[in-house]
Amino acid sequence: MKGNVLGDIRAEHDAKMLEASFWQTTDYKALLESYDRCIVVGRRGTGKSALVHMLSRHWKAKPKTYVMSISPIEEQIIGLRDIVSLFGDNYLHIKAGSKLAWRYAIYMEILSEIASHYKMKNDLDYKSIESHLTSWGAKRQNISSKIRKKLISILDISKEVKPATRISELSDHFELELLEEVILEVIEKSNHQFVIFADRLDEGYTPDDLGVAIVDGFIQTVIDIKQNLKEKVVAFAFVRDNIHCAISKMDPDFTRNIEGQVLRLHWDEYNLFNLVCNRMRIAFGSTIENNTRVWNAYTVNELQSNTGFKEALKLTLYRPRDILVLLNDAFLRASTQERNKIIIDDLKATANTISQNRLNDLHKEYENVFPALDIFTALFANSKPDFSVGEASSIISTSLALDSIDDKIKMQDVLLFESSIQVIQRLYSVGFFGLYNTQSSSYVFCHDGKDPDREFTLESKLLLLPCYWLGLSVHESDLPS
Repeated sequence: MKGNVLGDIRAEHDAKMLEASFWQTTDYKALLESYDRCIVVGRRGTGKSALVHMLSRHWKAKPKTYVMSISPIEEQIIGLRDIVSLFGDNYLHIKAGSKLAWRYAIYMEILSEIASHYKMKNDLDYKSIESHLTSWGAKRQNISSKIRKKLISILDISKEVKPATRISELSDHFELELLEEVILEVIEKSNHQFVIFADRLDEGYTPDDLGVAIVDGFIQTVIDIKQNLKEKVVAFAFVRDNIHCAISKMDPDFTRNIEGQVLRLHWDEYNLFNLVCNRMRIAFGSTIENNTRVWNAYTVNELQSNTGFKEALKLTLYRPRDILVLLNDAFLRASTQERNKIIIDDLKATANTISQNRLNDLHKEYENVFPALDIFTALFANSKPDFSVGEASSIISTSLALDSIDDKIKMQDVLLFESSIQVIQRLYSVGFFGLYNTQSSSYVFCHDGKDPDREFTLESKLLLLPCYWLGLSVHESDLPS
């Protein structure tokens, strides 16, 4: 038995399993059929890299379609920060300078590919952009490295120049309108299309104004490309939810420029079940077509059928990464006992560690946009799992007045809350609490980081996400039947 029988949790490290077992979600199909939503937002482990791989594979198979993948390198982004800081302290100035730089970089990557293409290069107006092509880096160099070196060559670091002047000079030097014209002319003549995927934008990311503005500039570039290059060049940016939250908080133009361009990745029980069964079918060489029968073939007792799968999901944040980690560990434990079917004890054996890891993941993921998150989640440790909004509000209210809270966190987060119910809404939005839905007679959890779209009254019922119970030492026996 392999250690990761259902495949590596990192899509880029197990392309064979991914391609053989890929489950086409509604989000995947939406990205294939339309370019309307070019900013794809998802929490850690929601399959952003898997989408990039499979979407790239799809477009590479199409004729006259060139696919480019962009992934910044951590050390180059860290180095880029020093250069971008020349645009000043104003967030909008940093974003504007960053957007110019990324837009130029992507245009140059496209032009470099055109110039080396056996057919398209014949339609290239090489003379008008010769100076840009000759000064751009080699194809083997990473895009973040090339734009950093380009900015160093343009911006005189030793010279004292106002940030606004630097930005306008950069715009003049890059000649973006000219580059756009040349790109469009070539693509229209050759009838080609470029599709660009930008992933791992969190590499070297630091959640301060400078770091957020660099990513914000990249996102604005992707949106501009969609609008300016008339779908001859299509670009998608895959962004973590915590970075998206930071941008929405810092960018005053967020609702106008970005909000309508976002597709949020969403996973539910149905899609996760299909994903897992597809992987089990490939991993064990099964020819069973029905997914429930596939699941039942490798589980016993309480884990049988959809009800058993729900028990497994209780230990996850409803993300592919979580359920694959859990089941890989369970099958590995079963194999050490010479079993090819997993039992509930296989899941429980690592349940405490997994619960604590998921809670740590939550804190790390949102520590910069919700600095007091760990303080608020700790309030519900060693308690029962369910509360009314009124009860939870009372618990939170006492903490808001605590002198023990760090002054920096108070200024950044705690003092900004208008009420304890607002804190509860934030805890719901990051998936910590579920809200009872009377129509479905079940608790509804938010697993994608979006803002609450439900009403919270003092009588509304809340439930801690079961995934966190063991990590918080919550007493399951206290849950009313």
